[in-house]
Amino acid sequence: MKRKILYVCPFTEIGGVETFVKQTHLYSDSTQFENHYLLFRSGPASKFLLEKGARVTLLKTPPQIFSWKDHQMVNQQIREQINKNKIDLVHSLGAKGALFSATAAKQMDVPHVWFQYYPSGTLDRLAALCPHHGLVVTSHFAAQRQRDFEKSVRWLIQRKLPIEKILLGTDLKPLEPARILAERAKILSSLGIDDENNLCLISMLGQIHPRKGIEVLLTALQELKERHPLLNIRALIFGSAKGQEKYKNKLQKWIDQHQLPAHFMGISENVGLSHSACDMYVNSCIQPEAFSHSLIEAMAMGTPPIVPDIGALQEVIQNGENGLIFRTGDPSSLANRLCSLIQEKSLRQKLATKAQETVSFRHDCAKTMEHLEQFYQKIFAL
Repeated sequence: MKRKILYVCPFTEIGGVETFVKQTHLYSDSTQFENHYLLFRSGPASKFLLEKGARVTLLKTPPQIFSWKDHQMVNQQIREQINKNKIDLVHSLGAKGALFSATAAKQMDVPHVWFQYYPSGTLDRLAALCPHHGLVVTSHFAAQRQRDFEKSVRWLIQRKLPIEKILLGTDLKPLEPARILAERAKILSSLGIDDENNLCLISMLGQIHPRKGIEVLLTALQELKERHPLLNIRALIFGSAKGQEKYKNKLQKWIDQHQLPAHFMGISENVGLSHSACDMYVNSCIQPEAFSHSLIEAMAMGTPPIVPDIGALQEVIQNGENGLIFRTGDPSSLANRLCSLIQEKSLRQKLATKAQETVSFRHDCAKTMEHLEQFYQKIFAL
């Protein structure tokens, strides 16, 4: 008998949670599980699922977290889904999803679990108080951060299973050299660059946001330009600036004023190609991250990474083995790491190989779903 899972997803923009949602459809064991999706708003995730023929219900109006009327509306939708599709388990995405879903699941006597991607504040404490049978996180860092948020209310929480850490995965595979070279040539042409003599391309991929520490990268580039004026480097910054247009404009003025070798490239249409066309990847976040899909995607493509010593990134990267680590928020430290990779091709090759091995062994999509569905079976056995 197939178990039927209802995924409740408030988010549909490009990002880690949305990537996870897509993977539940692509890599779930269809002989054992039947997935249904309740999406709060349209976006890349809803478009993908609908194109793939997934069982999707899309709310007409995105609900607001502090609207009692909206909570009642979502509650009704979830109860209807449970009745209509004989749902066996409700899986909420994020604290917001849990706050909307938990009551309906309890009313219908259906197990409820929620996926905590990044603990950040009050909503996470409230979500922890919602009835649930299990909590899924992406790293030890996320688990501990969630425990810290729950300290004041933990005596109220009855969690029958410990917090479950599930390593998220990617399905990106290395590309043919000819395709990589063609993409690199396309990028350089779009930037009007015709000098590939010892050119080193740096990829940064993620939302254009102050917490991503783009200033740290720009300052490191400025320092490298002053210390090593003959270095031929370009930083390609991929990502959406939605809601952060003023911040992006501020950074662009900085780039123009100091003539820095950095370019905003917009949203990548093919993440694998964008990473592959570059010689190294940088994550320069100044706030701890609970996970980074762009990091493991770069590693999967054989692009050696440089990351700060903060959050869960250290759980993925072993300094000098599968990547390099620099001091968080320290442009000089980042500049030194960049210089090492630019000047030592053998180090780049070593890190690239080990990075791909790490992803293949620990961050495979099929393994992620297998682990998640094993966790579901634990819930059903309670």
